[in-house]
Amino acid sequence: MEPTASNNIDNLVDWIFIGERLSFKVASVKTDPTRWNKDWEKALRGLKAQDVFEFFRTCNQYWSTRKTPNSESVYRHQHLRDLVETRLLERQNFAGSVWTALLAGGKFGMSWLSMKEKERRKHLLKGITEACALGTAHQNMRALCPDVTMDAMVKEQGKAFIVFVEAFVKGLDGVAAGSVLLLSSEWWDRALDGLHRKTDVDGDVFYALTRHRNEFITDFVVSTGMSILEDLTMAGPGMKEILNIIRGDPQYASSWIDTVASLPAKPTIRCENCTKSTAEIGGSLKFMLCGACKSKLGFSVHYCSKACQKEDWPNHRQHCGKEKISKQLSGTANDPHWWFPDRPGYMEDLAAQNNGGVSLLQIGFGKADPSRPYSAALQRQISLLRHDEVADYFLFDAADRPIRVEVQGIGRKATFRMMRSDALAPNDEQGAQAIGEYLVKTMSHHPGLTREMIFAQLGKEYGEDLIPKIMEVETISAANNPGGLSFLEHFGPSLEPLLGTMMLDHQ
Repeated sequence: MEPTASNNIDNLVDWIFIGERLSFKVASVKTDPTRWNKDWEKALRGLKAQDVFEFFRTCNQYWSTRKTPNSESVYRHQHLRDLVETRLLERQNFAGSVWTALLAGGKFGMSWLSMKEKERRKHLLKGITEACALGTAHQNMRALCPDVTMDAMVKEQGKAFIVFVEAFVKGLDGVAAGSVLLLSSEWWDRALDGLHRKTDVDGDVFYALTRHRNEFITDFVVSTGMSILEDLTMAGPGMKEILNIIRGDPQYASSWIDTVASLPAKPTIRCENCTKSTAEIGGSLKFMLCGACKSKLGFSVHYCSKACQKEDWPNHRQHCGKEKISKQLSGTANDPHWWFPDRPGYMEDLAAQNNGGVSLLQIGFGKADPSRPYSAALQRQISLLRHDEVADYFLFDAADRPIRVEVQGIGRKATFRMMRSDALAPNDEQGAQAIGEYLVKTMSHHPGLTREMIFAQLGKEYGEDLIPKIMEVETISAANNPGGLSFLEHFGPSLEPLLGTMMLDHQ
């Protein structure tokens, strides 16, 4: 059965019984949903599974004395147990169909990771409020799911929600037909801890609440997905730039989003002396800071122990509290490229600018790969570019005179240069196809050049088999990109918000 959640917020009851019992208050979801969510998330951090279970067990006792003889649990009746099970199964079947559609072709991942955090929070809040509205006891059911919070789902630039959803969908795929998915939870597994004697009623209530908990999670996942799908379909606010990326060319867009998804959300902390991180040391180590650098310069130099700080003192003392100088350990905040620790060769030697970014003009080529033989024509191209960092490419007229090509616009220039370097990697033809299509499209009518001449040059540089592949890209671009733009012309500007994440500077 498909949950009808379009306007369920109108039917969401403000009064929460569990808040009165466990002594916490939340704002009205109807008048201030943002404050309502913050109040709930604060309360969830302190809730114990045992207290939540006891509250619902008391509710069960109340309804039992009204509806069943001898104070039996209402869930002692098989038809009610079947009803709870069937309700969850129907919702999970619907969730599977929604997320199969969303995950197909990678559109969800591209959209979610490219989205501003404000937009992510909007969809997550919609999912949470709808799940409360659909729940058997409305927002009281939220107390069963302290793991479903907005703050948790937006971690690591939204990657936490992707991990959550993928685990949910994988779980659905792994259960037998006709069976429900019951997600594991260390928190909820402790719900019966402390009971002197577990009764049949306790077992019945735990059975039902476990399914209500998973029903809430399912409704949250479905409602959040439906909110995203609606914006994708209607090109809602915050989605237009993202849809430009997806429509430009899904294959190239997917590889770009994969790159962005792999970027760390924050710098790693390493010991300035032994260079080890918390993960490498193990445990929950709290690093020490150099007090003088922090207080005088606002600069962080970390040490894992006093012994390491003492050992590093001969190196650090000359700069301590005077200059912002460190060893710029890989992946740390003092590493100009912490945001891209596994950067390709062509970015390894980029120097940081005063604003912390790096210059696009410094993006050149990676180190030569011995497994990839370069043609004489390609070696000539690389040599010319190494001596002219402003030029993006060189084409040659009939007299073999070089014609400089400069790509305009930060997004297009960055994309061209990165694709240009990818073109030199073994077994990577996408880069050469992309720059080839751009050059043919934009330079064929330049004085001294023709389409045929450019194709001939690219064939000499990258191999004759590249030419039909460039033509294939031209066909795709003609079908997907408005105004007859090449892939790079259309796709580049859409990536400018993402290039900010990568700290690139066009100067």
